[in-house]
Amino acid sequence: MKKFLLAGVLILAVIFTVSCSKPEKSLLDRYFRAVQMQDNDTLSSMAVEPVSFVFTKWELKSVGEQKAIDSDYTAFAQAYADVEKELNELKPKVLDSNDAYEAAKAKKGNAAALAEAEKNRETMIGQYKEVQQRLQKAKDDLENVKVVIKKSLGEQTEPEGISLKKEEKTVVINIVGPTGAKDYNVILCRYNIENGQMGRWIIEKFEEIK
Repeated sequence: MKKFLLAGVLILAVIFTVSCSKPEKSLLDRYFRAVQMQDNDTLSSMAVEPVSFVFTKWELKSVGEQKAIDSDYTAFAQAYADVEKELNELKPKVLDSNDAYEAAKAKKGNAAALAEAEKNRETMIGQYKEVQQRLQKAKDDLENVKVVIKKSLGEQTEPEGISLKKEEKTVVINIVGPTGAKDYNVILCRYNIENGQMGRWIIEKFEEIK
C-alpha cells in the first residue's frame, strides 16, 4: 500500500513540476536549439526578426508581467486608410495645377503667370510624392503587423474584420558568447481572436541591454 502511495506522490510531483515549468524557457530552448542546428525555417517561424547568436550557453534570468493591449493592427490599418484618403484627395489638385501650367504656357507673353503656374505645379507634385512615400511606409507597417499576426495565429488568419487582442511580456536572458556574457530583453507577443482562438507566443525582438 505504501508503495502505491509513494508512486502516486511521485506522479503528482512530476505533473506539478511540468505544469509549473516556464513556457518562456521552453520557447527559448527550442529557439536556441534551432540556432545551433542552423534551422532557419524554425527560427523564422518562431521570431519576427530571427537572430543567429554564436553562444556556448544561455540562461533565463527573469520573466516580466504579462500585459494585454489593444491590437496594433487596427491602428496601422487606420493610418494606412487615412494616408490613402489624403493621396486620393490630392490627385485632382495635382492634375488641376498641371492643367493651369499648360494653359499658362500656351499663352504667350506672360512670363510672370507662367512662372507662378510652374511653381504651383512643382509644389503640388512635391506634396504628392511626399504623401506617396508616407503611404508606402504605412503599407509596409501594416504588412509587417500582418506577418506577426500570421506567425502567432497561423498563415490562414486574415486580420481584416476580426477583433484581435495582443499580449506582450518581456523576459531577460543572459547569453555567453565568444566576447563574453551579455544580457538581452526578449520581447514576446501573441495575438488572440476575441472570444475565440488564442495564438502562440512568438519572439518579437531581441534588445541588448547596454
